[in-house]
Parts: sequence; structure tokens; C-alpha cells
Amino acid sequence: MDSAVSAQPVKPGFFPVLLQALFPENCLLCDERLTGGRLICRQCEVSDPLKPAPEFAPERYGRQFGFLYEGSGKALLKAAKFGHRRRARNFWIAAARPLLTHFAGEKTKLLALPSSKPFLQQLLQAVVPPERLVLNAFRTKRSAFFGNDANKFLGEAARYRRIHDSLQWNNQMIGEADRYIICDDVSTTGATLIHAARLTESHLRIAPERITIWALLYRPREFADHLRTPRQ
Repeated sequence: MDSAVSAQPVKPGFFPVLLQALFPENCLLCDERLTGGRLICRQCEVSDPLKPAPEFAPERYGRQFGFLYEGSGKALLKAAKFGHRRRARNFWIAAARPLLTHFAGEKTKLLALPSSKPFLQQLLQAVVPPERLVLNAFRTKRSAFFGNDANKFLGEAARYRRIHDSLQWNNQMIGEADRYIICDDVSTTGATLIHAARLTESHLRIAPERITIWALLYRPREFADHLRTPRQ
């Protein structure tokens, strides 16, 4: 993968160009006015390009992450997932396609993690053939799992315990495959993906070598101040 990936705009049609001319948008990073249907201005593309995530050695499961959740990657993900920006979503579909192409072989199943936002499901449905995509392999206790941004500030044991209690197998007939890919949009500690992989391994009774965890973006762990402060 190249050392930097430019946040190139999706080629707009006539009406989006007209709307952009009448109501110019601002750069997602610096707030400068944009032209030509862009999401990020040219100066920010050069100074803060979309960066590939680092490679990780396999542990129990293989691990593949696309890009870093910082700078332009963070801004584009928020625009697509939370702002429901069509051009941002199309940008990520184009970026994810080559990453997932080699996964989506005839003997591969991709299992999406549940989400309160439709972004991940829309992205996978645009890239992965429907016969190889499973959107309902897992279920969650919504009150415990969704809408709690404090999860990323928990210690490792507390985070794994909360996810263990929240994310459950959905008793679906997944079908036989040589490899199973557990997919998420953003991975921080990997706790959710790893728990989903363990559920898959247990319920399908397969070897861990047949499971890979994948996320479009990798977010380096953020620690709360009270976790960084040593005890007196």
C-alpha cells in the first residue's frame, strides 16, 4: 500500500456541481471554501493526507486495518458515518474496494458487526457480493453497547467485560467457508472484533487460523486522564 492516500473527490454530476456553485461547502479540515465537488482542500490533502494503518502481526486471529483514524481519515469517516454525506460515503467505498477484493473470494464469508449507524453495512453491501456477506451474525443489547463513547476510556478488563456482556451470537446459519472475515468500520483496542471472532470460532467450531478481523480505520488508543495518572 502507498505511504499516503490522497482524499480525491468522487466525480460529481451536474446537479451536485450546481449546488456546490450556489452553496459552496467548506473543507472538512480547515474550513476553507471548496470548489469542484471536493471534500478536503488541496492544501490539506498535501499537508495531512489519508494515511495507511500500520501492519500488525497475527495473534490468535489475523488482523488487517485500512487507514489511520486521524486527520483527514477521521474527518472523512465522521462526514460519512455521522453526517451521512453521500460523497464521503462514496469515497470510502472506493477506498475499501481494493482492500476487500482479495477477501471476497468464492469461499470467503464477511461478517459485519452490528452498528446503530448504517455506514458499515452500506459500505460492505457496495463492495461485497451478497452471497458472501452476512449482516446479522451478531446481535447486541443496545442499552449496554451503543451510544456510550466512554467505552474507549475504559481499562482493558472493563472494556472486554462490557463487550462480552453486550455482543452475542445471533444463531444464524452462516454457511461453510474457507475463511471468515469479521468487519468493523473503526477499531481501537480490537476488543469488539476479537470477541466477535471468538464467538464465530466457538459457534462454527472452526480453527482460529480461518478467521481474520478487519476494520476500515485503526484508531490508536486514547486514555482518559484518570487512567494516565499513577496512584499515589
